[in-house]
Amino acid sequence: MGLKAFKIIVDEVAPEHKVHPTGVPITGHVLVETSNTEDYREIKVTLTGLGEVEWEEEVRDGDERRKEKFDAKEKYVKEKVVVWKKKDDPDGCFTAGEHSFPFQFTIPVGSPSSFKSKIAEIRYKIKAKIDQPGKDDKVKQTLKVVDMVDADASSLQQPVRREKSKSIGILCCAAGEVNYTMELARTGFNVKGDKIPIQFHIENGSTRDINMEVRLFQNISYSADGRHRYQHEKILEEESSVITANSTIDWSASGLSIPNIIVTTKSKIFKVGYVLRVCAEIPYSLDPTIDIPVVIGNASLFRPPS
Repeated sequence: MGLKAFKIIVDEVAPEHKVHPTGVPITGHVLVETSNTEDYREIKVTLTGLGEVEWEEEVRDGDERRKEKFDAKEKYVKEKVVVWKKKDDPDGCFTAGEHSFPFQFTIPVGSPSSFKSKIAEIRYKIKAKIDQPGKDDKVKQTLKVVDMVDADASSLQQPVRREKSKSIGILCCAAGEVNYTMELARTGFNVKGDKIPIQFHIENGSTRDINMEVRLFQNISYSADGRHRYQHEKILEEESSVITANSTIDWSASGLSIPNIIVTTKSKIFKVGYVLRVCAEIPYSLDPTIDIPVVIGNASLFRPPS
């Protein structure tokens, strides 16, 4: 066999992050080395982006219960380019030696980031194929892709102010009232270390000691065949010190730093959203809670220094 080397070499778009952002051209080349002249017809490079979800659940069938599979697929990108063709080559054949063929693709902004769980996978691949008589030669390379989500957009830089009150107990067992005000400086945050600046004014007019708690939740939904599966996970949490009965304090949560998590995503079969939940934890009472949707992005990581 005359084929000595056949591989895909992708240029690093963001070497410090080891990922390929959507909307940014992906460049590289296909390296082909042969020891003999070969009767190749063409060499083709293809970029594909595909999402798949699949799970089983019990459904009722009359008086019986049975397991049924639900699955769905979604295509985000498919591009191909012929980098070499026999009929266009001056020699009319693929000559011996080392050859390099450049390519360029762009994954559309809004395509979901690479992801894998027990019931879903979003993957991007570049494949190269040598079309020849007999069996074709093929090679592929997986790309780690992140969607470019701009958490610094002006619409996400507006402050949010909310108030909540809770009367504790009833009639002869009344134990006073808890009031708190929260102020969130913005609703857009970037992965890899962005802080969530949130402040509280708490008036504990009750006879019970309480705590304030802030949590960031990640909500993932999967859709297939008209059915849905949900995944709910706590990402961050911070709690105040004890707020004693009949006292008033101001508190700033300072330890909420966004880790390297998947950005806010929305597609037909796969969605990722985030909610910031704050609540006053009151013993022997329903906790007064506020939920605020937030956007987790990453575009600032890929902007060139100003």
